[in-house]
Amino acid sequence: MGNDELSVSLSDFNNFAQKAYNPRDVDSFWNCSEEFSRLVKNFDPAPILNDLVQRVHSDPKFELPTMDHRKLVLSFNQNYTVAMEEQALTVDYIYSHPFVGMIGIIGNEPLHYSVYQLPEGWKNELMDEQASLIFLEQKIAMPGDVIILDGRSHVFDFKVEKPTFVLKFFSNFIYSLEWAFYRQTLKPWQVTASDAVSSRQDYMIKVLREIGNEDSISVLENLTISPYHYIRWSAIQAVASLDTQAGIRLLKNAICDPHPHIRASAEQAIGKFNIT
Repeated sequence: MGNDELSVSLSDFNNFAQKAYNPRDVDSFWNCSEEFSRLVKNFDPAPILNDLVQRVHSDPKFELPTMDHRKLVLSFNQNYTVAMEEQALTVDYIYSHPFVGMIGIIGNEPLHYSVYQLPEGWKNELMDEQASLIFLEQKIAMPGDVIILDGRSHVFDFKVEKPTFVLKFFSNFIYSLEWAFYRQTLKPWQVTASDAVSSRQDYMIKVLREIGNEDSISVLENLTISPYHYIRWSAIQAVASLDTQAGIRLLKNAICDPHPHIRASAEQAIGKFNIT
């Protein structure tokens, strides 16, 4: 039995969402708004948690759903995720949302947040250090309210005054990168891979670069043909730091890369090497 079968209301919502949301049409995600609002207003996590605790007690081999100390994934498939989470921390940076989603307040405390507009002409895959978020407004979501989150145009910054529980309904990633912005300047700090696998791969590339072992060059070169442009560029940079000549060769090849960010960065890097 899957987790979505533990609650009739949650099961009904999943049945509806699977029919209403077509990931090829991102805007169809909003077809689920009314149904999700009803779920939030009637949501009772106790039966789900009671069932999970009882299962773990009676069967030590029972496999718990994906969870950490603040989040419990209730439903997950190739199109979307539903999770219950304790919103308890205000993070150091303002993060973009590489998805569309809805957040329902199911705890007893309100959730304070600020809304920002992404820069005009913003492209997720092109890091622009001069881009800047545009502050729009501050809002408060009360218990039972639902926040509509469109990561294609806006960024939401949650400021937790008192921890509260929320129910999250998110599409799977529609963008490959997550941006982090400075709170003071609203300008970009860094970009990271949205999905966990690519993010970990990018991290390991950076570690190999820092270790500086030349035995890693062949492994890193294999990653320069990754389908993800940010992995390709990270691998090229790592190789160049370990072997200048190999790096120059890869940079020359990267001038013809299908991604404009890599082409521009490769031309700039070659200029610094003063080569043709």
